[in-house]
Amino acid sequence: MLREMNWTKPVRVEAAGRFRVISSTRAAAQWLLYHWPTEGDPEHRAARVACIAVLKNEQPPDHAREAFIAAAKEAGILINTDPR
Repeated sequence: MLREMNWTKPVRVEAAGRFRVISSTRAAAQWLLYHWPTEGDPEHRAARVACIAVLKNEQPPDHAREAFIAAAKEAGILINTDPR
């Protein structure tokens, strides 16, 4: 069963006029799959892999958060830049 896996601090993103506050690995995985503005970027792929590892309980939740931040920076959609 996949768990929510909440993060220590949410991440704010904006793409195509949609603002979102992502506060869990599950929400990040959904955003990466269904709302991401680019496909195939290295950090995007790494964030997807990180989310899977966290959802499978192989890594702590902030592993996915850090990868999501890197992907959001690469895609130019990160609103907040505070890593923690």
